[in-house]
Amino acid sequence: MAQILNHSIAAGLASAGAPAVAFEDRSVPASLLRSPNPGCKCEGGCLDRQVCACVDRSQGRNYDPTDNTLLQLRIPRPRFDRPVYECNDRCSCRKEAC
Repeated sequence: MAQILNHSIAAGLASAGAPAVAFEDRSVPASLLRSPNPGCKCEGGCLDRQVCACVDRSQGRNYDPTDNTLLQLRIPRPRFDRPVYECNDRCSCRKEAC
C-alpha cells in the first residue's frame, strides 16, 4: 500500500507540487531530495548539451522536439533512471523555445 510521505518535495519552490510516495518503507529516497538546478546561460532555446547546463545535467535531451514526447517513454521497456532538469527562473534562455 502506498503512502504519501511529503505532499511536496519541491518545498514550495516549484509551481506544482511533487509528492514523495513510499511503497515499502517510510523513508524518502536520497535520490528524491531536492537538488536545485543552477540554470543555464543559453540564448534562445536549449539544444546543445555542450552549451546548455540543463541539457547536460539531463544527460541529453529528454524529449523529441517534433512532438514533445519523452524519449524514454518510447523505449519498449522504459528506464526512468535518467534525470530531467528543466529550464527555470535561474536560466537566461527563452523557456518557450526549450
